[in-house]
Amino acid sequence: MRLIHNLTIFMLLTALGNAMLGCAPEAPGATGKHTLVIGSVLSKSGPAAAYGNDADRGARLALKELRAQADLPFEIRYISYDDRSDKTEAAKVARALIDADGVNAILGPAISPSALSVGKLAQERRIPVVATSATQDEVTASTTYDRTYVFRVCFNDSYQGKVLAQFARQDLGIRRVAVIYDNSLSYSIGLARTFREQFEARGGVVAYEENFSVTDSDFSALIDKVAAFPVDALFIAGWDENVGPMLKQAQNRWDNFILLGADGWVTHRLLELAGGNTGTSFALSHFINDDPSPRVQALNRAYEAEYGELPTAFSVLGYDAMRLIVDAARRAPTFDGPALRDALAATSDLDLVTGHLRFDSHRNPQKDAVVVKVEPDHFAFYKRIRL
Repeated sequence: MRLIHNLTIFMLLTALGNAMLGCAPEAPGATGKHTLVIGSVLSKSGPAAAYGNDADRGARLALKELRAQADLPFEIRYISYDDRSDKTEAAKVARALIDADGVNAILGPAISPSALSVGKLAQERRIPVVATSATQDEVTASTTYDRTYVFRVCFNDSYQGKVLAQFARQDLGIRRVAVIYDNSLSYSIGLARTFREQFEARGGVVAYEENFSVTDSDFSALIDKVAAFPVDALFIAGWDENVGPMLKQAQNRWDNFILLGADGWVTHRLLELAGGNTGTSFALSHFINDDPSPRVQALNRAYEAEYGELPTAFSVLGYDAMRLIVDAARRAPTFDGPALRDALAATSDLDLVTGHLRFDSHRNPQKDAVVVKVEPDHFAFYKRIRL
């Protein structure tokens, strides 16, 4: 019994030691190669499930392709957890990935509240994070901190606000808008703020602001009130699960407005929930399937062969995040956190599906944004914008 007891203690101590050293490469496996351990924290259930599930599928396709490369100098282990679209759960599963699974890097989260909580932990543990679609500015840096271990493959809200404001003023000639935002969601609040600032800086007028909550399902009062506004356009900062029903319930009462949205609109789910009632709408995206780029078309074919459908922008962000992490690991001298972080930061003009990526001083990607036209049953490429 004492032998078993001592052996159990030894195994526990060994596991604890491995968890504490999770930033180092795993020992060589049967192939003689070291193993890069990537864990993902993604919203696979809850309000943001469409974003996290798509990102996970994109990451898995990239992983399959990378493993098939003969010159890959290491093995890759991928562990994926669901944060349930909840920031507390996100921190919990990220801690498990670091302490129990010994990950070298974290892919995700998909949404900003989760990315803020995971980023804080990752900074403390010196584990690099590559968020997929967490666009809030403060995910990587704010006036009070600079999270040097947090990166993202999506553009941030400030960039979205600038692009949308420029598009509205220069391309569409919009002068007066109403802004509608979710007052319970940091993503929506940040987008509304940046769009307002940038639109007014370009000579436009934000004449009205209205809000809703992510828990709302009946938008009739909001729709009736907004229908009477003397404006050219509505900028609706929200997720697909709210914007879709809002558009469906509006029917033809908002047909006199141009509708504008950000990357939270561009999902199959929004089209389903809107029931074809999209009016004259434009949204910002990281990717669109009918982009003539050979890289985009190649991914369309591979993704459809794997999953039986075309990828969404969130699928492609997951795909690009996986390729970015592996590219950095190829260049890093070791898989420990600081070395991987430095390799990620040194990324320069990496060719990804969403564009040629390089990072600014706060680890936000500098790349093209894609404006799409929202048709009743699909999203159509409209133009590319880079500020």
